[in-house]
Amino acid sequence: MKKLFLLACRVRLWLMAFAAMILLTACSSQKTYDINYNNVSYTVDAQVQTISDGTNLYSYEIIRNPSGYSLNITYPDGAVYWSEVTQGQDTSSAVGGWNNLPAGENYTSSNDLTSILEATVLPQASSHNIVLIVLLIITGLLCIIFPRAFWYLERGWHFKDAEPSDLSLVINRCIGVLALIIAIVMIFS
Repeated sequence: MKKLFLLACRVRLWLMAFAAMILLTACSSQKTYDINYNNVSYTVDAQVQTISDGTNLYSYEIIRNPSGYSLNITYPDGAVYWSEVTQGQDTSSAVGGWNNLPAGENYTSSNDLTSILEATVLPQASSHNIVLIVLLIITGLLCIIFPRAFWYLERGWHFKDAEPSDLSLVINRCIGVLALIIAIVMIFS
């Protein structure tokens, strides 16, 4: 009976690790985007963080935070456009500016480059991701704080006066930590 329980725990851990691997690899499946914006073809390379219009190469940096993101776009002549975007549930606001104006007249405007990034690498988080993240955080914290209750919900109710083993409690806590790690990765990816 104990061997069967250990096997079930191992299988559960492997399934959780496999699910985490699938979630983490699915978050960054596409690295290059081709987009036609204002009758100009652009290529956005998310891995090296560049935008090309075929003539000019712009680099960008996105720093995500819980309330939105910071964006820096560096033009070919070294000029940098920056913006801070704050996103609420129904609203969004942005503040931006230049460290120095670009010298080239044939450069794409900062508004166009920002719109291109918003259409490709800056999609809004969908509500099902938010629900999944909240569920993972709640489940993870409860597994860590109350492993005995989760053992009872899983197995304990089958038996009269049964007590969980120390290994079972440790495994429930490990699953809670894994759920929290997955939620944190989903928040910042």
